[in-house]
Amino acid sequence: MKTIFITIFEGVEVKNILRTPILENLLSNGNIRIVLFTKSQDKVDYYKKEFNDPKLIFEVVENNKTSKLDGIFSKLKFTLLRTETTSLKRKMVCEYENKYIQYYIGSVINYIFAWPIFRRISRYIDFKFVKDNTYTSFFDRYSPDLVFAAHLFEEIEINLIREAKKRGVKTIGYINSWDKVTSRCMLRLLPDKAIVFNEIVKKELIDFNEMDSDEIFVSGLPQYDFFYTRKPIPKSDFFKKINISDKKELLVYAPMGRAFSSSDWDIIDLLNSLIKERKFKKECELLVRFQPNDFVDED
Repeated sequence: MKTIFITIFEGVEVKNILRTPILENLLSNGNIRIVLFTKSQDKVDYYKKEFNDPKLIFEVVENNKTSKLDGIFSKLKFTLLRTETTSLKRKMVCEYENKYIQYYIGSVINYIFAWPIFRRISRYIDFKFVKDNTYTSFFDRYSPDLVFAAHLFEEIEINLIREAKKRGVKTIGYINSWDKVTSRCMLRLLPDKAIVFNEIVKKELIDFNEMDSDEIFVSGLPQYDFFYTRKPIPKSDFFKKINISDKKELLVYAPMGRAFSSSDWDIIDLLNSLIKERKFKKECELLVRFQPNDFVDED
């Protein structure tokens, strides 16, 4: 049986992988088992309620203390990327914190070193000399055939890529956002293959992380696949399903979730009061569309 390691440390990874046809397609192969890495046992217990296939194995990964050298490269990854966005972010921090001297020194260092040659040198030294055993026991236990890291800008996933490369295990990295390549930092280590949303992100990955074009696959956004693959039910059937009269209007509210907002319940109460006071022209019902992770800590 083949074994695939997949990271689900962040909610966006669950959205892009587990709640899309990706997981279903992988599990349809009877010769594949998947080991999912997450941050806490609470998350394991939560995800198991939704994803309980016997070929899914959940493991909790704890961040080990980083070495001084690892800490240096963790900071260096921000210095070695220069784009219009990162330059603007540095300037905003400077003006907000009044750290003008640090800003000008940092800008000079960034201008001197944020070039492909220095990024390549940094990755070489990073891979050769940074030591980390976060995933050693997992590789010994499962002997994976493939590693899929879906949030390459975090150290906990770079450590996974490092362990895989040292053992000769193929790696795939997924760029799960349209803006991170040019607004976050360089990738400390490069996967063997990368998957991106579109041609723009592909070009940025080539320009700012020196990946070969042939190693990058443009997939589109997997969480939008259902717009093409699923046929919606009639409005009358949907209203019947949620026990609302089809003669009413439907007011849909999609909360941000507690990771981004502390006012969701206030807004829900406000909308309910407006409906009760008949402030809307037509009679309506409120449908609150929670995402599965809205009230699960992502820290």
